[in-house]
Amino acid sequence: MRGPIPALRLLPLAVLILSPAAEPAWPAEPTPAPATSPALPPPVPVLTAFSYWDHHWIQWLPTHPVYEAIEVLTIDAPRPSGERLWRVFLTERTGGRRQVHYFNEAAVAQKWPTEAYHRPIEARLEGAPGGPRGLSLKFRDKADQPVEWTVAFTPEDVLGAEVEGMAPHTHGVESVFLIFHRGRRALAPASRLTINGEDFSPKAGVSLPGRSSQAAYTSGVFIATLTYGTAEFIATAEGFSSSSPRREFRLDSSSAEGRQYRSTPTGTVELSHIEIDTTAAGALRSYRHRLAIHTFRIDFEPPLPGLTAAIPEAGVRFAIALDQYERLLSGTLVPRREGEGVAIDWSWASPEWAKVHPVVSRLRPTGPNRYVLELARAAASPAPDLPKILPGALE
Repeated sequence: MRGPIPALRLLPLAVLILSPAAEPAWPAEPTPAPATSPALPPPVPVLTAFSYWDHHWIQWLPTHPVYEAIEVLTIDAPRPSGERLWRVFLTERTGGRRQVHYFNEAAVAQKWPTEAYHRPIEARLEGAPGGPRGLSLKFRDKADQPVEWTVAFTPEDVLGAEVEGMAPHTHGVESVFLIFHRGRRALAPASRLTINGEDFSPKAGVSLPGRSSQAAYTSGVFIATLTYGTAEFIATAEGFSSSSPRREFRLDSSSAEGRQYRSTPTGTVELSHIEIDTTAAGALRSYRHRLAIHTFRIDFEPPLPGLTAAIPEAGVRFAIALDQYERLLSGTLVPRREGEGVAIDWSWASPEWAKVHPVVSRLRPTGPNRYVLELARAAASPAPDLPKILPGALE
């Protein structure tokens, strides 16, 4: 019997995602399960990444020749270095809206799964907690061009009364299905941005369609992704293991009602773990990705049956939640036989923008105690139109 397939590195997004500066050593190769163990691990139809950021700033760049936006994220949790972690990224205007990342921690930049650079970043958080926070930022991009950005608020400025909620998925569509949920927000009355000495500060009447011409601050953002890629799941004596990234799932509790498995923690900025809740027969009831006090959850009703069980004719309903925000996305999983395995189409019911991003999960047995999961963007999924500069906006 051949061994596990090599793990593929997964792309997170915009979105998207996190582990500490020193990542724990991977566990040893999984121990094959004895004959009395379940023949196959529970059906896991997703590969996920999950992060939470306490502060987020964004400014759209309608006149820049390459980039359409600059964004900055930071977390309040203390770092091993004693310095605040800063994440800066510039989103390209064309193609799949690729993002170029910059971090002030070398270990995070080295482990980031997409294009990322370690840079000294001079940054300062302004203002008082509870209100909109200002920003002072200086760094050099990959072309060694200086980037300077200030976002300023007055003591009278306040955050919006309601959370902004989810943003439509438009970035990194070839590599992830992005769930980007925003907290309370405020538009900055004053901001200034220069790149290589050229002024790209907001200008009245110059904006991208549907985008504000002002810089904005948001208090608290979730970034969760269904990350396209491949992983192998193998039954072990303790539970099961997965690749991409390597995780060991150990049986945490078991009863006549069902079982719960908990994974070893992994991450790129902060450690997170995954919990798998199944019926006694091994059907999947809930998938929970936990990060400190935050949870990204997918519930299935009826539970998603294992690879060898009968396929439910009416499909399996699913709902996605982030902490207290329930049913942010929902729809139906439609399983169908595909050779010896199962292909599962994700049919989105809401929100409306998700319907143009169909996803498919393929689970294919590769031995009596293992299967391969391939999560992919469905071939019929059309890429969304990229925004164009409004006519006359540059005049």
